[in-house]
Amino acid sequence: MFSQILCAFSMLIIAAISLVLNVKAYGHQLPAAAKSLIFNTNDKSARQTVHNSAFYWANAIILVGTQLFKVPIRDFEESTFWKELDLAGGKGSHDDNPIVLEGISSAEFESLLRVIHMHDSGNFDPQVLISALKLSTSWQLIDARNKTIQQLHPMISTHFAMLVDLGTTYFVLPWLQLGLYKLVERGIRITDAEATYFRRDSILKVWEAQERVREGGSDPLNTVFDVFNAEIRKVERESNVYGAVTVSGWPPERSLVRTAAATTSAGAIISPSYGYSQRRQVPLTQSLRRY
Repeated sequence: MFSQILCAFSMLIIAAISLVLNVKAYGHQLPAAAKSLIFNTNDKSARQTVHNSAFYWANAIILVGTQLFKVPIRDFEESTFWKELDLAGGKGSHDDNPIVLEGISSAEFESLLRVIHMHDSGNFDPQVLISALKLSTSWQLIDARNKTIQQLHPMISTHFAMLVDLGTTYFVLPWLQLGLYKLVERGIRITDAEATYFRRDSILKVWEAQERVREGGSDPLNTVFDVFNAEIRKVERESNVYGAVTVSGWPPERSLVRTAAATTSAGAIISPSYGYSQRRQVPLTQSLRRY
């Protein structure tokens, strides 16, 4: 009896060994379901790993001033400055060979990164947002620029001279229009503090618009478009690069802003593009000295 059991056990071992040898030799011919049952799918050598298409981010090391930053490339790869970089020789891959950005400060670059990556803007100083607006406009980072405008607007919406200044400098058309409209509508002369945001000729034009409203009974909104026609046209042309922006308070609820079809004796006041569509990088030197 014992010899029979031993013989049967030996035959089972031989059959198992034969099965393993056959699977290794002809396993590539088996269906996928059979393979998953036979082979150990937890064996890393049997699996192929891939990068997740949405959340596997490559980083770049950037030197600004004396500070190194390690940031996701996805933050900048669509910007004008990134497309112009020479990344040959592994530049940006380690601390000893960083991408060097000239002409900006580390504080400005950090401000932009804070806006991009931090969701709570309540504790941001306005200067942080203005710095972020400066770089996002210059580099045509559209999403970061729009986010910055929306975060900064509640902080400056009652500072009409600053609205005009920032709207002109960074091509935010609603800010320019809203600031001019409020200055003209209130009918009070520009204060000494507000005057620091304007050239003398601009101050005179605000006074002229106020006089038209006060003495001639002109509508403040239409008067703004008439008197500041050239300034509005220029900012609109530049702002076309970044797409339309909306902010609270503009247009005024009590009046409709004239659209592309609306005209004055000077011709159309607002049009979609004025035939201007060329993408361009805004010179950083264009910013006013206070920014």
